[in-house]
Amino acid sequence: NIRKKFESTRDQLAEALYQKGLALAEIESLK
Repeated sequence: NIRKKFESTRDQLAEALYQKGLALAEIESLK
């Protein structure tokens, strides 16, 4: 199912961006 595959890929991207955002926020708070 193409649609399901697309949705899971999108979820993984969103998760990765979220984790990156957390990491950047943590770095900023250390400065």
